Amino acid sequence: MLSRWALDELALARLELITDPDNLASQRVAVKVGFQREGVLRSHLLHPDGRLRDSVMFSLLPGELVD
Repeated sequence: MLSRWALDELALARLELITDPDNLASQRVAVKVGFQREGVLRSHLLHPDGRLRDSVMFSLLPGELVD
């Protein structure tokens, strides 16, 4: 619902969703609602323990929403 509002009402050209590579449940949800996996962002986020962690990037464009 939020993605539809952002794309339709706010007329955004693109939504991005970033997950931890180990968070497979979030990745499945992203794909289920129409987000496309774009790739891995290496050493993207600083973890609280001081390590740089990878992220997985997904995107959703207008017209790609799943009903």
